[in-house]
Amino acid sequence: MPRTCIGLLGILILVACAGGDRSPGAGRGEPPAEVPRGGDGRADRAAEDQARAGRSAAGETRRFPPVEAELRNVELESAAGILLRIRRLRGQLVPTRDGQPPRFDDPTSFRLRVADAVVAIDAASLSVLIGQHVFGGDHPVRQVEIAIADGRLVVEGNLRKGIPVPFHLETRPRVAEGGGILLEPDVLRAAGVPMKGLLDFFGLDLVEMMNADRARGIEVRDDRMILHPSGVLPPPRLDARVTAVSVEGDLLVQRLGPPATPQIEDELSSESLESPLPDQPNYQLFRGGVLRFGHLTMEPADLMLVDADPGDPFRFSLARYQRQLVGGYSKTLPDEGLVTIMPDADEAAGADLAPR
Repeated sequence: MPRTCIGLLGILILVACAGGDRSPGAGRGEPPAEVPRGGDGRADRAAEDQARAGRSAAGETRRFPPVEAELRNVELESAAGILLRIRRLRGQLVPTRDGQPPRFDDPTSFRLRVADAVVAIDAASLSVLIGQHVFGGDHPVRQVEIAIADGRLVVEGNLRKGIPVPFHLETRPRVAEGGGILLEPDVLRAAGVPMKGLLDFFGLDLVEMMNADRARGIEVRDDRMILHPSGVLPPPRLDARVTAVSVEGDLLVQRLGPPATPQIEDELSSESLESPLPDQPNYQLFRGGVLRFGHLTMEPADLMLVDADPGDPFRFSLARYQRQLVGGYSKTLPDEGLVTIMPDADEAAGADLAPR
């Protein structure tokens, strides 16, 4: 394929032209909204500044609709050491702050509301997730290591009760009522001594602390531990319930559905978005609403991020996606949608995929 040098400046120009200041009907067969223009353009610029600040000309806080999202074969670096293997996901990016749209640079600016998804996580990522984000900080459960064997999760660590007490727990994950992951111990030992159950092992005080701190995404009910996806993962927050869970080799595989709220279920669609590149197996597609990344804004959003190497999953990092942008290239479609071809996050340093 002939290659033409397109540097970072060219990428930014393409993105800005494709989505910087598009009216809601642009590129969709609708005329762009007309904006009254003053003699020197200062009134126009003031109105645009207000819109970018999330306020209408009347001073009211602007409400941004969700951005429709679809992901296929994406390995999302959720945080250091945590890799979510998203086989498929259909949902929405929902703004979390009044007057501000979702922004890739700030994972707390949106939550991911799931209509339907299949997500897997390996034992190494589970160890980091549980050890640092669920039992992190000054929590008395320390040095958690998780393995997956024979369809079970094997959890080992130390419980600090004055002195560290090593423990060993084995469990077959199941779906909990309400949509979490139920971990009911089949084997539980503390310092090599069999324990009757989690209440006996943790003690009432620790159980009460865990149940009160739901932000960590864990609770204990009647000697059963329940992990909640909405609280376990680092931002962006995941709004979903677990509908099925299984163990496949070294992977814990979860089927996710929408939160158990009828209104939200009615607002979500699990139908696939129409892809401008239907033959691409690994991609992220965002459409509708307003989406910001870097200094750029797409309104309405019509962005497709495509894996440059379809031979393996598309590894994507919110913390490092700008390196992936720099190493890739973009093209504007006839309907003004934007397609960006990217290297994987772990291959982005020094990459230059621009056609020459």
